[in-house]
Amino acid sequence: MDDASSFLRAAMPPASGPSTLMRRSARRLVPVIYAATALVFVVDLLRANLLAFGFFYTPMVATAVFYKSRSSVWTLAAIAIAMVLVGTFIPPISSNVPDLIGNRILSVIAIIATAVFIQYARDTQDRLAEQARRLEAAERAKSDVLTTLSHEMRTPLYKLLSILSLMAATCRPDQRDSLGQVRNGAQHLLDSINNIIDLSELDERRFHAEPVDLRSIGQEAADQAQIAARERQITIVPPDHGEPMLAQADGWATRRIIDNLLTHAILATPAGGQVSIVLGRKPGLVTAAVNDVGPALRLALAPDLAQDLAAEADGLASGMIGTGLILGRRLALAMGGQIAALESATAGTMLLLSLPAAC
Repeated sequence: MDDASSFLRAAMPPASGPSTLMRRSARRLVPVIYAATALVFVVDLLRANLLAFGFFYTPMVATAVFYKSRSSVWTLAAIAIAMVLVGTFIPPISSNVPDLIGNRILSVIAIIATAVFIQYARDTQDRLAEQARRLEAAERAKSDVLTTLSHEMRTPLYKLLSILSLMAATCRPDQRDSLGQVRNGAQHLLDSINNIIDLSELDERRFHAEPVDLRSIGQEAADQAQIAARERQITIVPPDHGEPMLAQADGWATRRIIDNLLTHAILATPAGGQVSIVLGRKPGLVTAAVNDVGPALRLALAPDLAQDLAAEADGLASGMIGTGLILGRRLALAMGGQIAALESATAGTMLLLSLPAAC
């Protein structure tokens, strides 16, 4: 029995994928199926009846799906057909020969049909697996090209921004607006590139859940965004001072989300407008809402961005949503939170970040 079990483990491929548990459970039935098939064969040899015993042998043929060898299905089919033929003559043929022959022919047909079906299923599975491997390879290649291109574009953009800052400090007053617009465009492009790089590396990043203070992160993010906001003549209202608002989250990811929410709000708000950060609490959650007075985000029709992948894709294609919001959404999901897009009281958009509260 131990030798048979060792043979089965060596002959069968290792279980993998999301159905691992199901496959392991099914593989445990293989010895039971073989034992039942042997019992049926013994009954066939001992009883002079006219049953189509081959139908009871088809489960044995179906076990070929668990073997590595592609020829195993026909090997098992040949064994089953041999068992049907042996059962035809032992015990001696009964007087009802036509029924006996008809039942045995049906048995052989059932065995062959099962083998053909199993072979077709394996061929289909192999084709789908090969297509999946090709798609994964193409996706990896595309991601590698995009990441490499992003890294190569980021270095000259840093240099360009430095030159533009120097030029803005020494140019004539009537040139500052034009240089400011160029600098804002370059900065926006650099932010998008950084978001793309972070998105491409998201699967490899490890997040550390620890108590982080949303209030201090929001204030630091607001201070850093002041430069871009002043250039667009926008006022940023940081979160009010008060007790810490502790979330159980990753500090880097939380800051990255709020930075991107502020960037989106600044870009959406017209000159002379206002962007504010408002903190709050919900049962088991702490929230940070970034409000703007720009045009309402179309994703307000689907408040929970975590549940609307189609809206994310449509929003990116139409320019209603940028890479920053996509990155923020995925970072929030990775930390057990979410981002919601709602209409704010200022007739603009409220982007609401919700994270688990620290105990």
